[in-house]
Amino acid sequence: MIREYPWNRKTTEINERSIGLQLISKFVKNCLIMLTRGHIIGKLIDDLAVLQSQIQLRCQIGLTDLNKFSEDFIKEVLNITFDIQLKNLNEGRSNEPGLDLGDLKSKMAFQVTSTAKSDKINDTLQRINEIQCDQYDEIGIFILGKKQNSYVAVKQDLMDKCNFQLDSIMDIADLGKHLVTLDYERLYSLHKLFEREFQIVLTEFEIPNNEGVYPTSLFDKLEIAPTTFCENAKDFFKMFPDGGYSLEDLEVSFKKLGQLPRVTRELLEIMISIGTDGPFDNYLVDYQELKRKLKIPEQELKEEIGILMRKGFAYDPEGPDPEISLKMDTVTTDIIYFAMERDCLGKILVSMDFTLLDG
Repeated sequence: MIREYPWNRKTTEINERSIGLQLISKFVKNCLIMLTRGHIIGKLIDDLAVLQSQIQLRCQIGLTDLNKFSEDFIKEVLNITFDIQLKNLNEGRSNEPGLDLGDLKSKMAFQVTSTAKSDKINDTLQRINEIQCDQYDEIGIFILGKKQNSYVAVKQDLMDKCNFQLDSIMDIADLGKHLVTLDYERLYSLHKLFEREFQIVLTEFEIPNNEGVYPTSLFDKLEIAPTTFCENAKDFFKMFPDGGYSLEDLEVSFKKLGQLPRVTRELLEIMISIGTDGPFDNYLVDYQELKRKLKIPEQELKEEIGILMRKGFAYDPEGPDPEISLKMDTVTTDIIYFAMERDCLGKILVSMDFTLLDG
């Protein structure tokens, strides 16, 4: 008979508690995954609904063309959803007869179209040749938009030619139904794909106005050039009576600073704030210190420093632990001195409100 010593009971209790914690942890993890899964499915279906609506609107005004980027996006969506390896069949030639996407290994192929009419289905089936019929056992037609309620006008002889079934006509709503059945890994892959490319695809389906202007434009995102130049700079000239400066000198500095993106000007302000005195009234900045104090990806930091170098605001740093030496002209360094004395460095350097130089 094995005695149950107190220390054995304690060990048993600890083991039971440990197992209990593991079960709770697993339960919580599964709950989080389920929540994430539901969130991803909801977001994907919402995005697909927006895409479907946009495409239907285009079709109503006769814009039914698809570009290669859109085809490639749908290709990746279908690949992830059905675990296949479709390739764009139009890459080798301008237009593969009847089919846009194909996977010889799974023997599946698709025509991708925004036109839902039976005539389009018949035309697609008509174009499929004997070689393609031998290569692919399953041929689907994916409609970017909404398919018809029925396809009684699709010709039976064309369907028989390539063993085509009417239930192989899919639209975005059908795709949404498939998403619900996918495992988490494939859902997450779709989520990342949409995160990268969906907005680009959506802009490709935008409709221009009567003047040919599209709703989404990079011009809308272009940073507005600063225009708040000073009128007389009396306060600045008063601080530097022997500088021999003119408004034209200040304007040159103003325009040069204006060539920097706002974020880069912010970095310049930070570098000045933490820098030490350098040659020619400029500043020396320890790169390692800057990297630690400024909590942004190092690649982003290097890109911003690169802009400063190319625009003539900094020298190329040297050595494994370099100091970055700023190289601003005398007018700019005096403007910075003025701004620091008036405690308005950010307003002058970043917001570029040169009216603060006025008297």
